[in-house]
Amino acid sequence: MKFDYGGFRCDCEPLSHKKEVAVPQCLPTQEDVIARLERLPMTGWYIRIMLVGGISGAFDAFDTFTIAFVLPVLVELWHFDAKAAGFLVSIGYVGHLCGTLGLSWVAERHGRLRVLRWTLIIFGIMSLACGFAWNYVSLFWLRLVQGIGLGAEGPVAVVYMNEFTKARYRGRMITLFQAIFGLGALLVSWVALLVVPTFGWQWMFFIGAVPALLGAAMRRLVPESPRWLASHGRLEEAGRVLGAIEDEASRHGMRPLPAPATNIPAVSTEHAGWASLFTPFYRARTLSVWCMAFAMALTSYGLQTWMPLTLRTVYHLPLREALHDAFIFTILSTLGSWGSITMLDSIGRRASYLISFLGGALPLLVLWRLGAGASPNQVLVLAGISRFFVAIVTVSIWVYITEIFPTRMRSIGSGSASAFVRIASILGPAVVGLMLEDVGIGSVFLLFGATSLAAAVIVFFFCVETRGRIAEEVAP
Repeated sequence: MKFDYGGFRCDCEPLSHKKEVAVPQCLPTQEDVIARLERLPMTGWYIRIMLVGGISGAFDAFDTFTIAFVLPVLVELWHFDAKAAGFLVSIGYVGHLCGTLGLSWVAERHGRLRVLRWTLIIFGIMSLACGFAWNYVSLFWLRLVQGIGLGAEGPVAVVYMNEFTKARYRGRMITLFQAIFGLGALLVSWVALLVVPTFGWQWMFFIGAVPALLGAAMRRLVPESPRWLASHGRLEEAGRVLGAIEDEASRHGMRPLPAPATNIPAVSTEHAGWASLFTPFYRARTLSVWCMAFAMALTSYGLQTWMPLTLRTVYHLPLREALHDAFIFTILSTLGSWGSITMLDSIGRRASYLISFLGGALPLLVLWRLGAGASPNQVLVLAGISRFFVAIVTVSIWVYITEIFPTRMRSIGSGSASAFVRIASILGPAVVGLMLEDVGIGSVFLLFGATSLAAAVIVFFFCVETRGRIAEEVAP
């Protein structure tokens, strides 16, 4: 007797002869699920997943960088110095670290989609709460809680997208998804330019509350990852999800789908946990990607977060001019992130990351040599060039991170690397605040430039090329 189970045909007897409860005995294997995902054309079903993921990522960036554009106002309104400003930025990233480690583990156990929904609800509601902050201390603690949702959204979302994307397009599509995060950074700088001087800083946080609505509706818009379902033995559910996607992709059976690939490597069913990151096969990958993530975040987020306040307090530009220059700076960052979309699949991961880290380091080292004598225009141009190049790795490193770990530990691997992003984001603003007060702006540029240069060395010696390879081939 033949059954068509979610697009996977099998010749076996049902477990029951009652039509309404008949279930075939030959459920799809993990390898079947991967083969069927790899053959799917990226039509409307994939666009819908990309849009939902992209919107969530854009608002993650919006809410993450909102603090950078309200700080110039709050410093004068609540009368605190650069050190206190650094701690206000850093506390958000403490929340990021807690969310990254805690919720990435939950996503490994209880599903990508469920956790992704809750991250949006958490940081959306807390953004609304931040808009009602009445002093430094209240905003400090509200941003800590908001950071829990913001910290988990990025790594969980990119894992979710990776598990739907076929190997041939994975580099450009996941980078495109991450580039939307850069678009969110551009959006927040543009909105701040219009909103902060006219309506007040609170409205930046009110706008950032929109993701709570998306999180509430997400369950009805997109499905759970079939790869994750299959890796947890929920093969019947994986088959149903794939069957619905295949039905849509084939236009309800009117357009035949390609035959599933037959060269899918066997998938390990070995239990994975945090200790799996340090097994002989994965140890060097884990440590090197942690270093890359730390360097990327220290340089990228450090430049992005501190630029408006630096232009305002170090170079004494008027508020509107400082925000305007910061907007130009963000445009350069966005161009870099979008330029990376084709790089990963054309020249490969390793070459792309070398170009990014070296291009980020050299302009900053020039600014270090110029020191306090650098003009605002020189800072804007050279730091903007650096941000352009660093943006390449900022958006594309998540492609690499999710490729070098298998499904059974992908969320843990991504979450652990994201934790080093958060550690850098915690330390960076606080250290920069101290350095600006005590040793000057030139030392800040040296810190960022040397860190980026060290990351280029790590890429050269330890980065694994993954271009065009099925995820299960890269990480068995």
